[in-house]
Amino acid sequence: MRVFPAVVFNARVANKHSTMPSGGGVDGQWPVLVRKGDIVVSSAWARHRLGKDFGENPEEFYPERWEHLNSEIPGFVPFNKGPRICPGQQYAMTVLTYIVARIFQTFSNVFNYNTKE
Repeated sequence: MRVFPAVVFNARVANKHSTMPSGGGVDGQWPVLVRKGDIVVSSAWARHRLGKDFGENPEEFYPERWEHLNSEIPGFVPFNKGPRICPGQQYAMTVLTYIVARIFQTFSNVFNYNTKE
């Protein structure tokens, strides 16, 4: 879901004047004014490919990268965040839990062949 998110773009319309904390100015560190009625579009596809959050070669499948990253990475937004978080997140987590439980019920032994011994 990081490299190929289900929702590639997300758009919101500002219902009041506001500011985004950064992204403005020459160096991108200044606040950005968002006026009422402005449309703000973000791309999870692009955000999930930033090296500053995901290290070198962010497009490569490398599950071990998560060992050193915490789950609250600001750039990882598969279900969005805040008050408009995707209601499907709880459903997806429930289905995933069911699938993992069924795997362990079906197979008597489960091995991790990627461990370095």
